[in-house]
Amino acid sequence: TLAALWGQILGLQQVSVHADFFELGGHSLLATQLMSRVRDTFRVEVPLRSLFETPTIVGLAKHIEAVHWAAQGVQTTGVVGATVLKREEVEF
Repeated sequence: TLAALWGQILGLQQVSVHADFFELGGHSLLATQLMSRVRDTFRVEVPLRSLFETPTIVGLAKHIEAVHWAAQGVQTTGVVGATVLKREEVEF
């Protein structure tokens, strides 16, 4: 889904998950548009600076996942798909 969004914003047919948004022709206005579409698509508010800090699909996916899980009260390890539950959420 992120690759499709990037392709739409940048006017590209295919985008590598490791390609740098800015090296592909992205700039601050396009970054703002992308983050707006990310918000609408994934229903999460990811800061624009996240794209500047990790300008790849893989990096942005990690930020989206972290924000998603944080909104649900779950801490992430920073690895896509891996989560660490808070102690009070785990039954012993």
